[in-house]
Amino acid sequence: MELFAFVAQHRIAIELFGTLGFANKVS
Repeated sequence: MELFAFVAQHRIAIELFGTLGFANKVS
């Protein structure tokens, strides 16, 4: 369960950084 939570947080962080990077490229 801890590993699952860690992976979930990791995926959320990657998605957040991806959106920020995309927004930076657009603007």
